[in-house]
Amino acid sequence: MSITPTDLLGLAAQLAAASDATEVSYRGAVSRAYYAAYHDSDVWHSQLPVPGFLPAQFAGGMHSQLCHRLANPDATLHADRKVRSKQRGYVLKVLHALRICSDYELSEVVGAEDSQQAISDAQKIIALN
Repeated sequence: MSITPTDLLGLAAQLAAASDATEVSYRGAVSRAYYAAYHDSDVWHSQLPVPGFLPAQFAGGMHSQLCHRLANPDATLHADRKVRSKQRGYVLKVLHALRICSDYELSEVVGAEDSQQAISDAQKIIALN
């Protein structure tokens, strides 16, 4: 990988903190923060000895699948890893919803508070290593 999740998170912080930040900047910050958390969580999940549970008829896409797998870790995982997996899954799901709003719901207002929340949540996820 030529960039890291931390690089994406740094860009999110720059976009949100810019003195000339606009709603476009805040939306970009939400998106970058989400992808920082997503990529970090995807790598973290892939390194587990057993993937999290996903029903055969699960209707979501790749991003929803990762959230579900993280929120439903395998029963054989060490208790600490189970807790961290669930935390990642729950926070990533909230971030995913905010990213969808930010990227696709252009009639919705996305402000500085949203971008700061996304950055804070992404920082929490990345700190769960």
